[in-house]
Amino acid sequence: MDPVADNLVRVLDGWSDTESGTLIRAQSLSGLWDQRHLGAIPHDPDGIDRLIHRVRSNAFFQANAGGLEHGMFVPGGGIQTEGDLYDFFTA
Repeated sequence: MDPVADNLVRVLDGWSDTESGTLIRAQSLSGLWDQRHLGAIPHDPDGIDRLIHRVRSNAFFQANAGGLEHGMFVPGGGIQTEGDLYDFFTA
């Protein structure tokens, strides 16, 4: 079991209102958000801000999530996929 992946799945499923149950490294975060929110709540800025808040509020990630910034999640930023977010916490 990979505790980073397991906790990210819980955070991402809750954030996106989906139930993937597994980390899909190539899954885009904006695509995951849009699957359930259909543009009613825009990924940028609302979805991004909600994701950062959810990660920072998670006890498992609190100590290492302080470096997450909004700009990391916008197009051209370093965190675009589930795998990128995983890599942020395992680098």
